[in-house]
Amino acid sequence: SEIDRNSFSWGPDDNLYVTSNDGLARVNVRTGKLDTLYVAPADAEFALRWPDALPNGRAVLVTLVRDGTPHLYAYSLTRDTLVD
Repeated sequence: SEIDRNSFSWGPDDNLYVTSNDGLARVNVRTGKLDTLYVAPADAEFALRWPDALPNGRAVLVTLVRDGTPHLYAYSLTRDTLVD
């Protein structure tokens, strides 16, 4: 899926965190390696937007938009899970 050009955040760990309709990914700025962190279910009717990497490097805030309504979640980089 195409990445929204406004949906990225520079993390403290030399990674860019990017969102798309498909989920959340991390791009290492030194190597260019892309790692998929969260994949939205195929039947999901929502989109992840506006990632914000936290300064401690342990989580990324994301906005989950469902039916036009935004909800704030955190993706835990230490637990590899999306939490509300």
